[in-house]
Amino acid sequence: MSKVDDGIVWVTSPMLGALIYTNLGVVPAIGVAAIMYLLASLLQKTIRTPYALPIPEKKEKNNFFVEITGGIRYILGNRFLTGFIFILPVFNAFFSATFSVAVAYLLREAFELSVEAYGMFNTLTTTVSLFVPFIAVPLVKKVPFNKLYWRHSAIIAVTILFIALFAFLGLNKYIGVMTSVIIIGILDAITITAAIPMQMTCSVFFRTQTPKHLLSRVMMVVSLVSSIGIACGKIAVGFLVDNLGIYRAIAVSGMLLIICALSAKWLYDKTRCVSVQSETLSA
Repeated sequence: MSKVDDGIVWVTSPMLGALIYTNLGVVPAIGVAAIMYLLASLLQKTIRTPYALPIPEKKEKNNFFVEITGGIRYILGNRFLTGFIFILPVFNAFFSATFSVAVAYLLREAFELSVEAYGMFNTLTTTVSLFVPFIAVPLVKKVPFNKLYWRHSAIIAVTILFIALFAFLGLNKYIGVMTSVIIIGILDAITITAAIPMQMTCSVFFRTQTPKHLLSRVMMVVSLVSSIGIACGKIAVGFLVDNLGIYRAIAVSGMLLIICALSAKWLYDKTRCVSVQSETLSA
């Protein structure tokens, strides 16, 4: 249900943002967004649920840095997590920035789509996020983490390479601009379809493999490195667009994502093999 809720936001926000921006301009639009964030925070304060009540037991109060270092120590004690914590932010960085920077620049500046058309593009491509969670849940339950993560990250990487191809064809007039936009929109929807189960299985993996008393610390570290990766990815992809061109920047991102997917598969297989050997020797 959380993913469905996210999907509703992804579908409605592009068209709503385009409508506000077109009629009010940049500064008022940012003001409206700020007011909506304030209203959301006030509404969250009104939520009353028994699940939010504190557990009646004494807990040691730790500061932010203690929580972070505790999560880092646990991650460094796990061979797979140690490697994966470096792969995850790189994948998230180039996956996110490919669409928020390169594809956005391609559509708005190179293909000269209007604000309304760009908003409609995002609304239509994210519509799949309303339906994918219902398919993703049984998929995450049936398919092991390593297989699902590897397959879906590979699908995303290959799809982004195809986006680079059709960006090249559209920019060089081999096909019409609208044809290129439609095909890129379909490919965008495919990446969203692949990304949702991958995100879900990744979240389930961390939550099931981490002791409960360390879960918040580990998830804090994962969230922190992912956020840093996404911010750095925007800078990196922006640099690539400026120096290599749009379709080359998208292609480089796709190739880096393939490297990340292969690295995650190799890392999981290697650590699993070492674990099995250790269990055999101890037996």
